[in-house]
Amino acid sequence: DLLTDRWYALLVTTKYIGGAVTARDHAGDPGARPPVASVPAARQRVALEFIARAGFGEAAYRFRPELLSRLGPDRWTHWGASPSAGGRVDFPLHDWAMTQQASLLGQLLDPAVLSRIRDAELRAQPGEPVLGIPELFATLTDAIWTETAAARGKEPTRNIGSVRRDLQRLHLNTLVRMVVSPAPGMPEDARAIARVTLTDLGLRLDRALEAHRTPVDGYTKAHLVDSRERIAQALTAPMLQITSSGR
Repeated sequence: DLLTDRWYALLVTTKYIGGAVTARDHAGDPGARPPVASVPAARQRVALEFIARAGFGEAAYRFRPELLSRLGPDRWTHWGASPSAGGRVDFPLHDWAMTQQASLLGQLLDPAVLSRIRDAELRAQPGEPVLGIPELFATLTDAIWTETAAARGKEPTRNIGSVRRDLQRLHLNTLVRMVVSPAPGMPEDARAIARVTLTDLGLRLDRALEAHRTPVDGYTKAHLVDSRERIAQALTAPMLQITSSGR
């Protein structure tokens, strides 16, 4: 219940990114508001930072082992329900984390959201701050790949936990699909920025593998090497262009 409540709060927060406020004031009324007004960039950045920390941060799905050991079934059977109907009696934290984080990432990188972000830039007055697609991609990448900060000279590469590895693969696969087989309606700017993001991430992983001062565990090393290889293959793969009939 607590995980679901937190996920829903994060899901609602995604509406600020590329969001707009609508009004139905009559033209000519005193103080009439415009029909469409973008959510201020400062508020969008606060929302994005909250999602990055609470939804994709290192501590998002980190719990004490003692707590996880206590998450057993209630053994309460009624109306044909079985405590082990799902095939497991332990709490599947990996499955929950992947499902919830995938929904958040999918919402933020949805073609409609990315299109609204671009449209909001056109509505902005000269000099008015905006939250653009490059900033969105960079913020997500920094939050999701925090353990590889050694690539930027900040700290040694750290071991990456299993929940975090799943999230990083999810993010990587999302960018790869955006580059190789973009969804209908995906802005070309978003596809181009995804490609640049993959290129920068590949360099970051190269430096992370070379710069770690202490040995990382086998999981982490295999994950970093595999991710780097996936990026290399994606950048050389032909793009499958899907033409939308609606345009």
